Amino acid sequence: MPCEIIWEPRGVRRHFHGLEPNTLIHAAAQAIGATLSNNRLVMLMVVVDPAIREKVRRFTGPPLSSFHAEFFETREAARDWIATHVGADTP
Repeated sequence: MPCEIIWEPRGVRRHFHGLEPNTLIHAAAQAIGATLSNNRLVMLMVVVDPAIREKVRRFTGPPLSSFHAEFFETREAARDWIATHVGADTP
């Protein structure tokens, strides 16, 4: 599954295309691993499809992970959340 990685001033954006079950597991493993090295990590996910959103939620909460996860339907809504909660500059 293709994954585009875009570095931003205060983080990284990963854009996944064609989410398949094995892809979800692989992406979840990467996210969980990242939170083990940085407990201040916040994951914002733009997921339009409700069925995929529910599958992703399984990996973003206890007992599999403890990082802060928020779901949005648009990238703009996610950037607004960042500006409000983190105070990051959002290009």
